[in-house]
Amino acid sequence: MVAIGEVRNYRINATETGIPLTSFDSSGYEETGTGTRSCEVTMEMIYVSTDASQDDILTAFSSQGTRYFSVRPTTGTTPSVVGTGR
Repeated sequence: MVAIGEVRNYRINATETGIPLTSFDSSGYEETGTGTRSCEVTMEMIYVSTDASQDDILTAFSSQGTRYFSVRPTTGTTPSVVGTGR
């Protein structure tokens, strides 16, 4: 895991595209099922070019592979957001 010295700002935007399931049996109400889910994490952070571990962040961002991430503000005991992404 690569620790980042200081995150200035972050935003997590999670979305889900519903699958329409409305039919004549829907009693006049729109019905949807679980569809495709996605999440985008945007961060402003201080980057220290002399910190070798932060070079791993740049390598991960520039690769085409899927990466595991964990966003945990302040300490290891605070709530976190985890997932995979490209």
